[in-house]
Amino acid sequence: MMNFKQREVLENIVAGLREKFPEVRLTGVEEITPFEFWVTLTEPDDEDRQLAMEELQGEMGTDALLDYGVNFHFMPAVSEALSRGFVPRRCHIDPKPQKRRPKK
Repeated sequence: MMNFKQREVLENIVAGLREKFPEVRLTGVEEITPFEFWVTLTEPDDEDRQLAMEELQGEMGTDALLDYGVNFHFMPAVSEALSRGFVPRRCHIDPKPQKRRPKK
């Protein structure tokens, strides 16, 4: 279970991310060890903004680890399309690929 200081550090990280990326939402936290947590966040739709957010996440997460000894692993949350019930078709991979005919 996350203690008060760990929760405060995570809330500060999320608040800092939301200053630059207002669409970001905290969707879940799962404890791995008493000082290590999986944190799921929604991400911006734009790929450039995703990369910028991930870089900022990394910096803030490293600061939390060095300053407070708590390690946050950030993961993207399921996209809104998936959460609304859209399920992509599963891809079937044939274990024995067919030989291709040589081009003439």
